[in-house]
Amino acid sequence: ALDTATILDALRASILALALGSGIFVAFGGYQGGEDNLNVSAVATILFAGVAFLAVSFLVLLAARTSGLPVGSSPVFDVLPAFFAEVPQGRFLGTAFFALVALGSLWALVALLEVVVSFAIDEWAWPRWLAALAVTGALGALGVLAARLGEIAVPGLEGSVDAVPLVAYLATTWLLPAGALLVALFVGWGTQSWEKQEEVRYGPISGVLYFVWDHLLLKVVAPIGIALVLLDGAGQAAPLLDRFAALFG
Repeated sequence: ALDTATILDALRASILALALGSGIFVAFGGYQGGEDNLNVSAVATILFAGVAFLAVSFLVLLAARTSGLPVGSSPVFDVLPAFFAEVPQGRFLGTAFFALVALGSLWALVALLEVVVSFAIDEWAWPRWLAALAVTGALGALGVLAARLGEIAVPGLEGSVDAVPLVAYLATTWLLPAGALLVALFVGWGTQSWEKQEEVRYGPISGVLYFVWDHLLLKVVAPIGIALVLLDGAGQAAPLLDRFAALFG
């Protein structure tokens, strides 16, 4: 059913899915030539990310129905291995699927590292090999540290929590949506119309298309949607949407 929780889950999934595509787009877009059309690249990135997201979602739902397993917090790694173990040629299909997942994660990691590596090259004049090794080593050390910490005490919470799920929760619930909100506000309100047209090579357009793209989507729809995801992390989005729906009910 299309209820408040479904809408909020869809918004959060959209941010998480497009964050990977936008990270790759931003990281590698700086190496595109002036003749490349950023509009085509952006639409292709969104379409490919959306199709991949839907394909995996349908596969998880099919696997859950076939195996009778519940769709938990990590369905790709909880449901799909059991599903591949039961179907014919499941070992081959499972190996191929998770190899593609690993390859996609590798490209995502390269895209995210490229931002920090480029910063080190530009600001500190490091050679690329040194910047890549230093950033990869530092982030790897932080990952190992989080895994080795195990359970840690968090002020304000009873008992202790596992460090790795805590970091994942903070990143997906707060840091990623907050960064997306800042980007949306900067692009929508912090840049001039001519700057946007020049950057995306849109050309001298006007009328309804530009109004919808700039004044509606960038300045209103995107910030509100991302803000709702942030409020959902604090448990305030659902009551707010329910009260809003009651006004028109």
